[in-house]
Amino acid sequence: MQKPINLDLFLAQFQSLGVADKIPPEAMKAVTARLKMHEYNKKDLLARSGEVCNRWFFIGEGLVRVFYERNGEEITELLAPEGWAYTPFESYYGGRPCKANIEALEPCVVFTLDKEDFTELFKDYPQLALITSAILKRFLMYTQHRVDSLLFETAEE
Repeated sequence: MQKPINLDLFLAQFQSLGVADKIPPEAMKAVTARLKMHEYNKKDLLARSGEVCNRWFFIGEGLVRVFYERNGEEITELLAPEGWAYTPFESYYGGRPCKANIEALEPCVVFTLDKEDFTELFKDYPQLALITSAILKRFLMYTQHRVDSLLFETAEE
């Protein structure tokens, strides 16, 4: 039996994205009704490379890492702390297998929302596009910072 979902953890994410007050309460209620809460232990994988991932991950508690494996080494792409949302974009939007793994670095509470549910919710509540737009904007800014760092900073910096 699944534990009750602590909605405060989930809703705080939308406060941090600046969209909480722009989404009608009935839309948020519809979203939270479809959420699934998962608890992960340190080193558990939320998603594996080679599998198609059709869900968003909303980090309620803890820290997760997105990493790739190459020539026996792990290459970290992203550390996602509490309040972050993530999906392997190529897999979620393109239907292709993930290239990355998503791992809990400590005990975590993660909320998931399946693509099918999100797509259905968009039909009734188009304002929910603000959520994905805000998440994508945050991720693009992070990615731009990372690219700038790789291009313009030394390894020591």
